[in-house]
Amino acid sequence: KLLHPDEIFKEKDPASNLLAFNNSVHEELEKLVWKENKNRRPGKNYWIVLFSFSGHIIHAPFYYPVKNFVAKKTKGTVFYHAVLCGILLFTYPLFVALISLFLIAAGVNKLLALSVYIVLPLLAYAAVQQKKYNY
Repeated sequence: KLLHPDEIFKEKDPASNLLAFNNSVHEELEKLVWKENKNRRPGKNYWIVLFSFSGHIIHAPFYYPVKNFVAKKTKGTVFYHAVLCGILLFTYPLFVALISLFLIAAGVNKLLALSVYIVLPLLAYAAVQQKKYNY
């Protein structure tokens, strides 16, 4: 909706005009904001437990040492999450490549070994979702 100046700036006082402008903009923006339904409970997705457990087990040897290392290095600072995110962003592909190479070296079909580039992130996502909803 376009706001016409005559609708907003009716007062002679600049402060009242600014307040009217802010209220008009707030009303229009409020219509666009999605509000979460507080009465809705996420359903229990028991099928995700198997995937999340395997995702947690597979990623734990990679995630927890990185998490502990970053916690030690950033102790007493506000940079913990930023550094953790950065390190995981750059080292996770190496972790996946290492598992893929290990599977190829173990004699697993190359297509199956390369499928870890899709499967491992999905398992990690399942683990995060399970932890998020505390199933």
